[in-house]
Amino acid sequence: MPLSIENSDLHKRIHKRDHSVLKKEEADQREHRELHLCIVNMMPAGALKPTELDFLLPIGQASGALQIVPHFVRIEGVDYGKHHDYIMENYNSFDEIKKIAPDAMIVTGANLPSGSPTEPPFYNPMDKNSQLYKALEEIIKYAESNDGPTSTLYSCLASHAYMQIKHDAPRQKMQEKRWGNFEHQNTSITHPITEGISSHFMLPHSRWNQITWEQVLDAEMKLLAYSDEAGVLLASSEDGIRAILMQGHPEYSTTALLKEWNRDLGQAMKSRISGDDISAPIPPLPANYFEGHSLTLAKKFQDQVLSGEYDEQIKQSRLIMPKHIEKQILDAVPNRHSSVSNDILGKWISSVHNITHYDRGKPFMENLDPDNPLNLPQDEPIYSPVYFPE
Repeated sequence: MPLSIENSDLHKRIHKRDHSVLKKEEADQREHRELHLCIVNMMPAGALKPTELDFLLPIGQASGALQIVPHFVRIEGVDYGKHHDYIMENYNSFDEIKKIAPDAMIVTGANLPSGSPTEPPFYNPMDKNSQLYKALEEIIKYAESNDGPTSTLYSCLASHAYMQIKHDAPRQKMQEKRWGNFEHQNTSITHPITEGISSHFMLPHSRWNQITWEQVLDAEMKLLAYSDEAGVLLASSEDGIRAILMQGHPEYSTTALLKEWNRDLGQAMKSRISGDDISAPIPPLPANYFEGHSLTLAKKFQDQVLSGEYDEQIKQSRLIMPKHIEKQILDAVPNRHSSVSNDILGKWISSVHNITHYDRGKPFMENLDPDNPLNLPQDEPIYSPVYFPE
């Protein structure tokens, strides 16, 4: 919840450092209610339930006294496999969500089909003829409308879909998977989502494709955080809030990269063992994640997998790291990103709360400029190749 300052001189001084701080009379005019958050969960079976927690826990922990009411969305016609009954009981259709009129929305990333018969058929969200792409077109159209939420956060692959659908800017294929923990630079010290966070900080990425900072600036969007190694982390629509693109993964728990590496290692070995691809590449270790004892343990486990010690398990189901090995590795993995992750997600939801109309279904308070509802300064420099040389 933002500060409210009665002392006009103090407010003037503190507002230069934190634009969310209110004058006392501004705070007195505000009515408070719960904030309704819609999450479009596009993750497949294995990651569907963990993704719920990955987003809700940091937002809940960072939201203070603000009451958050989450609603989850199902994509009609998609086979959710073993989670079908759970989805039908706990997730809403998109038409139901529009009646709820959420204040904020998150669209998660999506893993493309691995070819495994145990995975539900989630369709390629980047294929214009796919069911999921058409669903995303409808979601983005609603998010951009006057009846839509105050802000929509597009995570990872969803940010790529947004750029293609909204700005006709297709993502670019990278030569290798970019994943691990990477250092970022805060490139917008006045935007409320990045205002006050460290000038340089670590956060995870995990993807084979990217939207570039050139595409962000060509679309007249605001670049909020960037990494020389990993590329764009955060960007916003020109107005600063209606669309927030999050190409990295602030929502990742400390265990996420380990489980993803274990999954990719198992898939590569399954392709080799089955003969589908006897030269399937072994995934690299995630960057800046394992170190010291955790690195030694991870390499030892990989050597055991490559030597055939887990072949029978892989043939029968999937590679499962023994619990005692997983615990030893995680005990030795440094947590470098949780605090800034909570800060970013918390600042996003707080920003939404600060400008959202008390009446449900209205994105902004009536005294705000819809083209600049955050009242961002217009003289902040635009970051360009001068700042980020190739």
